[in-house]
Order: sequence, then structure tokens, then C-alpha cells
Amino acid sequence: MTDAAPRAASSAQRPYPARSKMLDVYAGDIAGMLVEGRQESAERAALAIPHIAVALADGSLHSSCTGYLDWCRKWVQPEFDTGVYQDWCSRSSECEHGGNGVPFAALRSLRLRRWAREVPTPNVGSESEAAPKPSTPRGVTCALLGAAFRWYEQEGRYQTVVQTNLARLGVLR
Repeated sequence: MTDAAPRAASSAQRPYPARSKMLDVYAGDIAGMLVEGRQESAERAALAIPHIAVALADGSLHSSCTGYLDWCRKWVQPEFDTGVYQDWCSRSSECEHGGNGVPFAALRSLRLRRWAREVPTPNVGSESEAAPKPSTPRGVTCALLGAAFRWYEQEGRYQTVVQTNLARLGVLR
């Protein structure tokens, strides 16, 4: 009984989650695809990241091409030309359905990973490699994975709407 009280008090002092298991596993799966040499599959999954982030930050889980571009301009580093982001958005599977509204396929992919066991994220690059170009599948994937980690660490984990939406996705069947 006395053991539970200190644990409850210490978790109450941490108002923001350090990580999101769903996002971590999704990113880990993408990194795993890169390590396995499945560059195009990794790129396809990574192209959904901005739609996922924009939707998680919206109370009704909506995303748009404009939101996608704005998110990329803010979080992708090094910053690329707007034309690169427009190309990424047009190639994301969500744009096949108009690119505006709820990104169902992307959120479903994220949600399906909620029960997966956590695995260490594979190392997707070496220090001797030059930075991948944004025109290659590996470059797109690495740029978007980095942006996703920066977004969640600096903004997403502090936003109530993001945490609420992650919780909602976690309990959907």
C-alpha cells in the first residue's frame, strides 16, 4: 500500500508523456523498412507522417494539403523548397482521396501499431554517409522521420488535443 503512493505521486509530477508508443512503433517500422532495403515502402509510409501530425493536432482529426505543407515548412530540416513539399504531399496516399479531410489510411496505419511490442529503432544511417537527398526515397524518409521526432518532442507531447487524439485512436477497435 505504501509503495503505490510514491509511484502515483511521481507520475503526477510528470504532466506530459515523454514518448508516444504508437508514434515510436510507427517510426520504428519505417526505419526497419529502410534497414531491410525496402526504400519505396518506407517512403510511402513516411509520406503520411505530416498528415498524421496535422490530424493529431486537430480536434476533428482533419488534415489538408495546406496543413501538410505548413507542417513540412516548420519541422523538416534542412528546409527544402516548397516544390519538394508539394511533391511529397501529392505522392502521399491521402492525396489520392483529395488530401483534405480525415486521413483515414494514415491514421489506421498508426492505430494498428498500438498493440505492437516496442522494439529498438534500427540505425538507419551511418556517420560516414552524406545526408540523403530529398529526391531519393531514403532522403524523403529520413527527413520526415526526423521531423516527426522534432514535432512530437517540441510540440506534440505538450498539446492536449494531440494527447486526446492519440488516446482516442488507442481505444478504437
